[in-house]
Amino acid sequence: MDNKDNNHDFVDKEAHQISELVDSKKENNETPPAPRKQTVRTYRDFAIKALKGKPTSLAKMIINEKNKAQVQHKYSIKNKNNIFLIILSSMLILLGIAAVAAVIIFTIIKNGDSLEKNTVVEPKSLVYFDFKKEELLDGLDRGDIFRIAKEIKDTSDIPKGDIKIFYFTKKDNEGYKILASAEDVFEVLDVRAPYQFFRNLSDDWTVGILSTEGNSPFLILKMKDFDSSYASMLSWENNLLFDIGGFLSVNKKYFAQPFVDLVLYNKDTRVILDDEGYVVFGYSFIDLRTLVFFTDNKSFSNLIETLYNKKEKK
Repeated sequence: MDNKDNNHDFVDKEAHQISELVDSKKENNETPPAPRKQTVRTYRDFAIKALKGKPTSLAKMIINEKNKAQVQHKYSIKNKNNIFLIILSSMLILLGIAAVAAVIIFTIIKNGDSLEKNTVVEPKSLVYFDFKKEELLDGLDRGDIFRIAKEIKDTSDIPKGDIKIFYFTKKDNEGYKILASAEDVFEVLDVRAPYQFFRNLSDDWTVGILSTEGNSPFLILKMKDFDSSYASMLSWENNLLFDIGGFLSVNKKYFAQPFVDLVLYNKDTRVILDDEGYVVFGYSFIDLRTLVFFTDNKSFSNLIETLYNKKEKK
């Protein structure tokens, strides 16, 4: 308590002395000489300047200065609490920047991954080709596949002698596009071939059109065993055209006609003939592993030349 009283007495005494000094200079109309340049100014000099022309008490001024100092200390970086807040704020900003960067990187990776998953898959053709068309098998049914095959045959305007293939892709378990196998397509077509036929199917196959007098559809399959595959084909003949005739654009009126043996270009074939004796559909094992389905004599000849001589596009 005594310390508080002493502090107040000291402040009042200082204020009284400074006030008297200011008043005496006012009464004598003294204009203080221009002060020399001082290197150090005292607290009293600042107090006189602050009180000059401003009626206020020195005690109040000192209290205001103390309050100002407290406010400055409160927001100063020397304040331990402020240092903690600055560090915490900096950490939060860094975390925010890191989060934004992570989102950007994730988006880039995701877009790149999506692009990779939808990249065009190149076909593995058993013959050279001049044109190609990719079709996604997922979601298609039997009618869709027949429609796609017919549209390609009817709308493709390609030079005579050129080949256009169309191939199917599908999505794997991770969403990437891969080539669909012949078995995948036959499954959608719901073909009634014997089980042994499917067991002998390899992954190599090609379907397309060859431009001769018109666009002639063809299908080439690679088989694993000739004897078993040939026996399976004979068993399948009753349903063969009903199952894949639409895939190769064969007229429905020939679906129920029987197959006959015919030697074409030194190859044993099983064919269906129209009323004039022309081939409208046929199949042949041109070697022990290659099964060719064709829709006219000329295309069969060209396919044999292509497969045997490995004809290259010029």
